[in-house]
Amino acid sequence: MNTGTPSNHPLAPLGLPTAIRAQAIKGLRAISIAATPEEALRAADRAEGFALGIETLRAQNPGEVEGLYLVLIGPSKRARRSWAHDWRGDSRRCVALLGATACGARSGGR
Repeated sequence: MNTGTPSNHPLAPLGLPTAIRAQAIKGLRAISIAATPEEALRAADRAEGFALGIETLRAQNPGEVEGLYLVLIGPSKRARRSWAHDWRGDSRRCVALLGATACGARSGGR
């Protein structure tokens, strides 16, 4: 089942079929090599959409789907926190890409 995935890889504990594991690895790679925050967010959205498709089709058991979400969403959340910190001085860009809460902006205010 996990043939080809190193034991220290975040997907290793999940019993994913080869095709699903390969797509999940592509999603993680796209997030990690993105040249801009916009590219990384787009890649993260695609990866989350992939996991949603697996869940919707019930292609895996719920525990494995949850594990897949956690593995795919983790890098995205870390990147968002980092960008929010970097963009504090550019609040419009931060809020447009990450949302008011991530950027420390108050709703309804400046």
